[in-house]
Amino acid sequence: MPGREVVRRVLAVAGMLALGFLTVVGVVHGQPVAAPVTTPPTSAGAPREALDVAAVDALLATRARAVSDDDRAAWAGTVAPVAQPLQGQVFDRLRVLRPVRWTYTRVGEPVRAGATRMRVDVRLTYELADGGPTVTRPQTWVLQLDGGPKVLSTASTATPDLWDLTPVVRRTANARTDTGDARCTVVAAASRRPVATQLVDLCPDVLDTVQKAVRAPGADRAPVTLVVPQDVGQLATLLGRTDPAGLDRTAAITVGVAHQPAEAVLINPEAFGQLRAVGRRVVLTHELVHVATRAVEAGGTATVPTWLDEGTADEIAYAATDLDAETIAGPVLDQARAGRYPTRLPTSAAFDATGAAPDLAYAQAWSAADTIEADKGVAGLLKVHRLVAGGTSLDAALQQVLGTGTAGFVSMWQQHLGRLVQNP
Repeated sequence: MPGREVVRRVLAVAGMLALGFLTVVGVVHGQPVAAPVTTPPTSAGAPREALDVAAVDALLATRARAVSDDDRAAWAGTVAPVAQPLQGQVFDRLRVLRPVRWTYTRVGEPVRAGATRMRVDVRLTYELADGGPTVTRPQTWVLQLDGGPKVLSTASTATPDLWDLTPVVRRTANARTDTGDARCTVVAAASRRPVATQLVDLCPDVLDTVQKAVRAPGADRAPVTLVVPQDVGQLATLLGRTDPAGLDRTAAITVGVAHQPAEAVLINPEAFGQLRAVGRRVVLTHELVHVATRAVEAGGTATVPTWLDEGTADEIAYAATDLDAETIAGPVLDQARAGRYPTRLPTSAAFDATGAAPDLAYAQAWSAADTIEADKGVAGLLKVHRLVAGGTSLDAALQQVLGTGTAGFVSMWQQHLGRLVQNP
């Protein structure tokens, strides 16, 4: 499966689970709990009867229907006795989600793991809301064969979902806006209900702002999933990271497969909770711009430079506030006042939250995007973004929209910074 692409919003305004396939895995109060399952090694004298692939496929179908039908008894009927307590907890978390689609598909042939067990690779596919992104997760299941296949464990082999880590709550915002229906699904750790409520209250209005700015087919049909982990440690796990370095300064992150609609926006509850109301609005608007542009540009062939992607999101986010340029882009304006104007656009590495000056990179990105907006409006800025995503070089895209290539644009940017210094 293609890797998940990550875009993040660093605060500028105020992996995977290590589960062996022979382990019954559950989570209690956010902590992994493992009950070992001993698997006898395969030997020459072990039974070699053919694996019943049809029975495995029937098991997968029954499990999927149990989730869709909220049928706990049917789910329990697919589980080996030793795994009932932990698999029961898994089901209780899934039933909170109320997904509109939930399917399991066998990938390849099952592999015997001893005399009475088999291992099978499975692809989970789900949608949490009508029209929302289709998400896939690879898993490895271990089945007990005695009396027909029964589930012993269902370990994720990629980044997990929040409900794999902790009990969750689901909140939904459905509101009519000027540009269509605003649809937000919030899935939050049960301990983060207050943040979930804040997001549900804020999301429809922010979606309206974004849809008015990104007026393109697809932007108004992009349901949003917001995921709120319990803490920065869980945020790192959801990103497939073992080290949370830099995430404490990251308020939100949009994730998904490159060139496809976003899967979700991950919210750092600690950083997000430190923001004032205007900061929360800016962060959420910024991320939903990413969601909207990804929906419009799905199927593109090129990666948009980080400065253009982040600058576009910030330009639209800050335009909906009364914050001035000094507040938004202080670091780059301070340098300009000292006569140090940027001579090149910021690299992707400059935005790393663990780096020396991500705030400067974001200030440069916003001011560069603002340079395009000041000359050609937000429509011109979005056109540059779409052209680059579609495979046009940055130099050619700037030439098409602004009438000048990258070198000329840097000169325009310097002049724009000079005007901002004079009239912040």
